[in-house]
Amino acid sequence: MGLITRLRFYNGIHDSNASFLRYKLTQNTAPFTVVSTGTWTILMSSQVSLSNLDAKKDMLANIDAMQQPIACARFMGGREFEAICEQAGSWLGEQFNVSDIQNVIDNQVFALPDFSDGSGPFGGAECSFTANTDKVSGIALATIYCALMIDYQLDMLGAKGDIFIEGAFLKNPLLCAVLNQLRDDNNVILSMDSTGTVQGAGYLSDWGNVQCEIECEPSSTTELGNLKEYKLQWRQHAESRLEQ
Repeated sequence: MGLITRLRFYNGIHDSNASFLRYKLTQNTAPFTVVSTGTWTILMSSQVSLSNLDAKKDMLANIDAMQQPIACARFMGGREFEAICEQAGSWLGEQFNVSDIQNVIDNQVFALPDFSDGSGPFGGAECSFTANTDKVSGIALATIYCALMIDYQLDMLGAKGDIFIEGAFLKNPLLCAVLNQLRDDNNVILSMDSTGTVQGAGYLSDWGNVQCEIECEPSSTTELGNLKEYKLQWRQHAESRLEQ
């Protein structure tokens, strides 16, 4: 191509994979999962057998920076969150609290997938609400929906160890706290570094001298009443739609 001979080339990396690299460099032999959130919510679990993957549920294997396969699951979390808010009469910046989430549970209002027109473990199912949403906060309903979707995908993967949240859902600490209450066998940990993806990509340009550190803090947790019962009912509703 006529390029100068001293020009250097570096591998690129996907943004979620760049985040995953940081944790792979710091967690040593401990299993972990990175939940990278934005328009897409992508779960990337270490030390998970690829036999756990089901392509029909939007699960796949990616390759990390060390050429090792990573078990992944995904859904369009950001897009579904926005769609539920819009259809249930809320807006993305609306204020809400844990009482609003408890009200969703108490009123037995369920948001059922798929709100993204084809992605995620229930891709292709027609989205709906099981009851009128007038008595509940739409953003609280979207929050518990996305927490339940992440929880469902963690179970599908058979995820072990700590769960690290990266990206847009960090702006919704109640979502992370609900997920923490749902996960009996995992700790939910929040990234405190907004430049994690940039750092992960940057490591590729100076690989021999990488000294990786990550700044995190444990997520708070909720104490919602009847959350597990609500979770089981939501799963029954969602899974029954795939059988129709």
